[in-house]
This record gives sequence, C-alpha cells and structure tokens, in this order.
Amino acid sequence: MKRQHKSWTTEEKNIIIKMINKGYSYQEIADLFDTTEISIKNIGYRNGIKKRNYKKWTKEEIQKIIDLYCKGYKYTDIAKMFKVSKQSIWSVIQRRKREV
Repeated sequence: MKRQHKSWTTEEKNIIIKMINKGYSYQEIADLFDTTEISIKNIGYRNGIKKRNYKKWTKEEIQKIIDLYCKGYKYTDIAKMFKVSKQSIWSVIQRRKREV
C-alpha cells in the first residue's frame, strides 16, 4: 500500500535528496519509500533539484524493451522488469517508432 498523505521527516527528505544526487531513478527511490514517483520528484524540485533523472539505455536494453512490447507485454509490466516508470518505457518505444 502506498504512503498516504503523511508528512516527510527532514531525515527522509535528506536521504531522498542524496539518492537523487547519486543517480538513483525516481522510481527506484519511490519503491524504497513505498510512495509514488511524482512524490519523489516533488521533494527534489522543492529542494532545488531541477534536473531530470533519466536512465541511460543501452542498445541491448532498448532491444529487450521492444521485443517484450512486440510480444504483448504492457508498459507497466516492462517497467517493473527494468525498475523504471511506465512513462520511461513509453518514451523508449515512442522514440523507436519515430526512428523506423
């Protein structure tokens, strides 16, 4: 069950900010804190982190995503396999469609 409208402690915010700065994806952090990706992004934004935290995909990962998608897997299922957001998977697939 996701975290429900509970205020973040200063310690939690500091840990989240450190993790963002170390390169963890928003989704990885959200999973650890049992919350949503947008909640983690908001904490970063409110604390001066305006960068996007994009994953750098390898050619092999992109191909695996495309293969899974072509086999009928849903964005959410693929996202769980790669521990990223559904939006990240959608973006990879859309970029690939434009290239073809």
